[in-house]
Amino acid sequence: MAWLLKGEASAYKQAWEERLEILHDDSVREVFFAPLPGYPGEMIYYTDFQVGENWVNSACARYYDKDYVGLEEKP
Repeated sequence: MAWLLKGEASAYKQAWEERLEILHDDSVREVFFAPLPGYPGEMIYYTDFQVGENWVNSACARYYDKDYVGLEEKP
């Protein structure tokens, strides 16, 4: 409820909609996302992509037929 009242749920939803648009774009083969807004560890926040290889990144890449899906490296 706090996420709704603070507007964080809307930002989270918007970030996922932007991600899905990219994931459905067949011309994009490698995808590097910024981290989702919000606070890791809260109940709504199950997991996110990570930098490098892991099962979440790989499973998403296979599902959306991408060469790579993950988080961008922080500068």
